[in-house]
Amino acid sequence: MAPKPLDQASESSLELASCLQDAFPDARLVDEGLQAGPFDADYLLVDGDGRLILVLVENPDGAQIALRSLDLISALPQLPHWLPRLLDDPVLDLHQAPEIVVVSTGGDAALCERLAVMNGDLRLFVLCEARTRKASGTWLAEVALGRAGNPEMGLAAAADLDTASEERLTFLTERLMRIDDEVQVEERGGQIRWRVRGALLARARSDQGQLVGWAGNSNEINLSNDAGVELFLESCVERVVNLLEEHSGDEPALKQFEIVPRDPGMTLSQEELDAFHVP
Repeated sequence: MAPKPLDQASESSLELASCLQDAFPDARLVDEGLQAGPFDADYLLVDGDGRLILVLVENPDGAQIALRSLDLISALPQLPHWLPRLLDDPVLDLHQAPEIVVVSTGGDAALCERLAVMNGDLRLFVLCEARTRKASGTWLAEVALGRAGNPEMGLAAAADLDTASEERLTFLTERLMRIDDEVQVEERGGQIRWRVRGALLARARSDQGQLVGWAGNSNEINLSNDAGVELFLESCVERVVNLLEEHSGDEPALKQFEIVPRDPGMTLSQEELDAFHVP
């Protein structure tokens, strides 16, 4: 059953919405109760990078949560064709693979094992609760699915890259860290992402074993050739410059010094002046 709108939601629904906000602090809850043919989603969030997060909440009896996850994964390629008409959100970017979040209430004891063998960007959270005589509270705790990743980069999104693309990925990361030593690399939505000072710098993903990417607002760039790599790095430099300009007001102002003119006076002592005199 689809959840009620927030203004009519039960206390448990409001509590879960609050837990989701705590688990995804940079995301906004934009809608609920998606129903589209054989698949559904209980909550829809959009994070600060415009990525869609689809949340499935397990029924207390655990019925069909794994099947619902499979149905949703199979529907992901079709979402960009019709979902923007339902979610008129200016930040939503369906070029990024959506993230599926499954919230377990403990009904399916084998849920972790079932999700671990599925494709797609899946994350599993367990709804936890603590009580005292006077109060109670709930929160979401993430459970690692134990998927294998690329041994060198530590990223599952890089697992199916061919050898040349793996080398290019390592090269790009090293070059980006030379542009700014605060660059960090992560994996989200089946993509490799580079961030600098908290802001998204660039993204890359595997396209049938070949590396493709975006930098800033660029179009998709083929990173399997030198020209693409050069264009990608140029776009990254431009993005870093823009970020520095945007945050230039955040830096502490340089201390202003006033130059005060002084009257000319004797610089050398009389003894030093006498040393220059020829006897």
